[in-house]
Amino acid sequence: MNTKKAKVPIASEETLGEPKICLFAVQGNSRQTRRERIEAIAELEPSIAFLAAVFDFEWMVRRAILALSACPTPDIRAYLKKEHGWETYKKAWKRFVKLENGPTTLIDAIVSDSSQRNAVASAISDAFKARHPLVHGANGFIPDDIAKYNMKLLLGTSDALEKTLATYGGKWNTAFMVLRRVTRKSALKDALAQRKKSRKTHVEHEKRMKANLRNKVGLNLQETLGKCHD
Repeated sequence: MNTKKAKVPIASEETLGEPKICLFAVQGNSRQTRRERIEAIAELEPSIAFLAAVFDFEWMVRRAILALSACPTPDIRAYLKKEHGWETYKKAWKRFVKLENGPTTLIDAIVSDSSQRNAVASAISDAFKARHPLVHGANGFIPDDIAKYNMKLLLGTSDALEKTLATYGGKWNTAFMVLRRVTRKSALKDALAQRKKSRKTHVEHEKRMKANLRNKVGLNLQETLGKCHD
């Protein structure tokens, strides 16, 4: 009996036929390449392009927070692992990112014109609300014009975050890894210093205890010898 599994044919240009949608690896491609591919997808499937723009934005905002924050990277990752979405990213920015003379909120980092911030924030919030039912199958379709609008909006926010990173010395693809090493090194240095301080305190305490004991023994001995002499 032949137990070999049948080979699953690999999709190719010949097997897929026309039209073709070229998806992307978020981490492997440059942002410009990803943007071009998302915009190309929009010509065929605006809803899918919208979702791809959401992925690109979430990937960028997470790395912006990691790169610009002075907090330990594992702490930030743990916080972002629990929750997702626009409201979570706003809270995470306010909690972890403390830039000197820089944007204090996520929307400040995206929109420089203060008169436009509320409108843009509301539009991003609406885009995430439209994303949820689409991803989870509650709504399999949104109008093409709305999908394209949301796609352009989110691509624009990613571009703005990339500029903010460049302004404050961060890089969307490498800075957070450097931060992690620096943070761990600093944490180790602090831990060693604290251990050294604790050990010194313990030694000093032990010396005081021995000195007190010697004094006490000496006094008792003198008292006993005095009684014997009497």
